[in-house]
Amino acid sequence: MGKLTDVQIRNWVKAGKSIARADGGGLTFTLSAKGTAAWVLRYRFGGGVRELTLGRYPDIPLTRSSSF
Repeated sequence: MGKLTDVQIRNWVKAGKSIARADGGGLTFTLSAKGTAAWVLRYRFGGGVRELTLGRYPDIPLTRSSSF
């Protein structure tokens, strides 16, 4: 699977359907059925799969802006 694009993400949010799509290296965009969009890091630790929510979209955008 290729890298996620901002256009894809905006379309998924607009559609409002639950989704989880990986961008690589464990970074995953998730959208809940209630419309909460977030960035999640999925990783393995101690033989199990873990998740760490990094923040919500669009508070944390896909692209880096000059304000960071």
